[in-house]
Amino acid sequence: MQGADVGARVYRLAPASSRYTPAMRSLATCVLALLVQAGGGVLPLGPEEFRSIHDRLTPETKELWEQVPWTIDMLKARTKAQETKKPIFLWAMNGHPLGCT
Repeated sequence: MQGADVGARVYRLAPASSRYTPAMRSLATCVLALLVQAGGGVLPLGPEEFRSIHDRLTPETKELWEQVPWTIDMLKARTKAQETKKPIFLWAMNGHPLGCT
């Protein structure tokens, strides 16, 4: 039996939860390559370096969905909808919002 055939069979027999998507494998490979290039270690960040990186990664403005005055109380939402004559947007689901169950 060829080596590639053995790997393919092992992969098919592995449980679904242990399979990695190609994107996850690519990300892991990139991270590993960066660590190897950096000398194998991760340098600790100081408070000012952390704050600088955090500020660059944090969006300056809120997303539109963050500006909506959401409520989790259905009775209050119903009363407010009747007063303002607007519909209620109800999000009800079972599982992960991105379908990652």
